[in-house]
Amino acid sequence: MNDLWTMGLVMAGLVFIWIPMHIWALTLHFKEDYNRANIPMLTAIKSESASARIIAASTVVMVLFSVAPFFLSLGDGEPMMGQVYLWTAVASGALMVVLSAWVVLKPVERASWLLFKFSSPYLTVLFIALMVDSAL
Repeated sequence: MNDLWTMGLVMAGLVFIWIPMHIWALTLHFKEDYNRANIPMLTAIKSESASARIIAASTVVMVLFSVAPFFLSLGDGEPMMGQVYLWTAVASGALMVVLSAWVVLKPVERASWLLFKFSSPYLTVLFIALMVDSAL
C-alpha cells in the first residue's frame, strides 16, 4: 500500500509541475487579452523572450521529473516504472523540449499555441504508458 501512495505522489507531482508550463504557453498565445484585462500573468509582467525562456526551463524540469520515476525504486528494489513508461517519457519529453525550444527561438502565437496543444496529450500519453507498464 505504501508503494501505491509513493507512485500517486510522484504522479501528482508531475501534474503539479506540468500545470505552469501548460498555462504559461496558453497565456503567451493570448498575451494581449491578458494585458487588456490587467491579469498579471507571466506574459503580462515579463517580455515575450523572458516568458519563453521560463516556459522552456519549466518544460525541461517537467520532462526530467517525468523520467525520474524510472530511476526511483519501490520497497522491493524494482524501479517504480518500467521500460514502456521510460521510453514513452523520453520520446514525448523530447517532443515537448523541441516545441519549447521553438517557442524560445520564435516566441510567436503559433509556436506557443502548438506547445499548449501538445501538452495535454503529453500528460495523457504518460498516464497511459503508466497503465500499460503496470499491466505488464
